[in-house]
Amino acid sequence: MNARRDSTRGAVLAAALSVVLAAGACATGELPTAEEIKQENAESRARQLVRVGDASRAGGDAASALAFYQRARTKWPEWDEPYRRIGETALVLGMAAEAAEAYTRLSALAPGDAAVQLGLGRALIALDRPDDAQAAFKAARAADPKDHRALNGLGIARDLTGDHAGAQDFYRQGLVLQPDSPSLKNNLGLSLALSGKFDDAIRVLGEAAKSPAAGPRARQNLALVYGLSGDMDRAARIGRLDLTERQVQSNLKRYEALRKLSDKARARAVHTGQEPDG
Repeated sequence: MNARRDSTRGAVLAAALSVVLAAGACATGELPTAEEIKQENAESRARQLVRVGDASRAGGDAASALAFYQRARTKWPEWDEPYRRIGETALVLGMAAEAAEAYTRLSALAPGDAAVQLGLGRALIALDRPDDAQAAFKAARAADPKDHRALNGLGIARDLTGDHAGAQDFYRQGLVLQPDSPSLKNNLGLSLALSGKFDDAIRVLGEAAKSPAAGPRARQNLALVYGLSGDMDRAARIGRLDLTERQVQSNLKRYEALRKLSDKARARAVHTGQEPDG
């Protein structure tokens, strides 16, 4: 009798042990590995750093924001968002090399993204690499043919190589897509001036300056064109609409200096500080 009871108890224990072992094996298969846990923690930390960076940038502290984005990139190198934010923020801070590096890396992570190529093109323009910039802007245009900003970028790049006729063609194509773009009108006018077509440049920029939405930049670019043409009196009169007399006199000296530069150096100086989009 006892032997039968022991036999039954043994069978029950064996069955129970079998269930426990099976359950244990199943649970072991569902538990993340140490490497998976490490990666999950890194991704969570990277997202947190990006959020803090976004808050810093919203608060006007771009330098701190950039540092947070760079730390997020280190935590999770395969995630595209830190690179995107690094590129945007570095451009704002004038760190063109850092921006170009981020956008180049992002190009591999997000192929076919027009915004990435636009950012890369702008960084390369800032680095005075117009030929490489053209390749980026062409890629942006291929990714989104309706985005006028790629044509604007191509125009600037062509101006910097000395091909003003080609630049003006791109600006005009962009204006077909976005007729009210102040940046395209502005850059077309500057390009016309760079190619010596001052009457056309003054007409284009004069119309832009008369727009109800026109600000000081539009008026001062018109003053710049008058200065490049040698008409310092009109350049001064327009300059005084927004600037102090000291600033006006400083600009007049700059216009005289620009007139003495080589074509490419003049184009570089004229386009520096102009809005790349809009």
